[in-house]
Amino acid sequence: SKNCDYKDIMLDLAIESMVHMGKIGEKIGELNGMPDINANLSPKPTKDLGKEVKESISYEQRSGDEYKDFLPQIEDPGIKKLFEFINHQEDYHKQKLVEFFNLMRRFTVGDLRKND
Repeated sequence: SKNCDYKDIMLDLAIESMVHMGKIGEKIGELNGMPDINANLSPKPTKDLGKEVKESISYEQRSGDEYKDFLPQIEDPGIKKLFEFINHQEDYHKQKLVEFFNLMRRFTVGDLRKND
């Protein structure tokens, strides 16, 4: 993206998502497990920033829904707490993207300064 604000948001979300994966990986390792890695990749960039932001919002919603779906199945309190935290982070990610999307769609008319 050529939009610096969007790049900053996506960088923050990517870093937070990597932290999530690391924390989940650590828990799996503590339980002597092996992760089952599915190719659930982020949306591909497009030339249409509005469409890309909408796709990212949808992706964050789906990711949050997946964490919510797992919560009732988790018995270990530590893992449940981790998934609840990540679920809240996914909601935060979605909110950040929604705020950006709303900002980029603001309609302004002309220059508000007086021309003498």
